[in-house]
Amino acid sequence: MPLDLSRYLVEWYRPDLTDELLELTTARIDDSADRLSAGGSSIHLGELAGVIALALSGAAVNGWLARIGLGAAMLGQLLLVAAELIYPSSPAIGDQMFNIGPPLSAIGLLLAGVAVIRARRWGSWHRFMPLASAPTCSSS
Repeated sequence: MPLDLSRYLVEWYRPDLTDELLELTTARIDDSADRLSAGGSSIHLGELAGVIALALSGAAVNGWLARIGLGAAMLGQLLLVAAELIYPSSPAIGDQMFNIGPPLSAIGLLLAGVAVIRARRWGSWHRFMPLASAPTCSSS
């Protein structure tokens, strides 16, 4: 059964698509991805600063749960910063760091979030914020 290319958007929209045009488009997408990747490290530095601020706030007290959680979250964010910087020159290593960093940060913030809730140093909704921010790390 032959493939009916008229059903594909690219073929329908751009029937004169050539290899040269496809390579040019791919190069533009790669260039855009590189430029976005370069800006991403500042985002992860900001997230790292937030985790450090949480650690310095003393909201989690100094128990083992807080130390492990905050350490894991910081390590995860450091991996993401490093991944952003390494990816353009070594995509394979950068990809592995992107695979490890977000779950490590999320698990760390879950543990730190539980420590903040148990410590009861923050009141009202504030004490739930570290725990609530953990799921956002897994989508970095």
